[in-house]
Amino acid sequence: MTAITHIYNAEDFQALLSNELSFYRSREHQPYANQLGAIELVSADYPAGLLVAVIEKIKAGYDFDVTAHTNMSSGYSFTFVTRPVADQEKDIESLTEQVREKYKQYLQEKYDQHLEKIVAESVARSERETLKKVEAAKERAIEVARKAAAEALGARPE
Repeated sequence: MTAITHIYNAEDFQALLSNELSFYRSREHQPYANQLGAIELVSADYPAGLLVAVIEKIKAGYDFDVTAHTNMSSGYSFTFVTRPVADQEKDIESLTEQVREKYKQYLQEKYDQHLEKIVAESVARSERETLKKVEAAKERAIEVARKAAAEALGARPE
């Protein structure tokens, strides 16, 4: 018998959520691509411009990690900053709801699959029982026909 997999399991949900939050904390925030992330790219055409952009982000509540990957050159300079905690909390609420909905949908799909499997097994069992009854009726009909034919023909020659 297959294990029932369509029952809500808090540990499974928590594992899915932890996995999603790990990705969230390590990826870039790209709202135009519908991707939430805890870090944001800051760039400028020259190093001084990058410093000004980073200072503006810090004033707006962003956090700068000095170990973040940073590239400063005369052509293009960039680094990454961490989004404000309030923004991250909103994102985490949204991600939690998305994971909950995906998990709910997954459980519903598993339920539907389990239901279809039970229906298929029940139909197959019913078909086997019906086939057995048909075979038994056929054997009885053959026996009755054999008796009637033997009576009509009389005794078997020796």
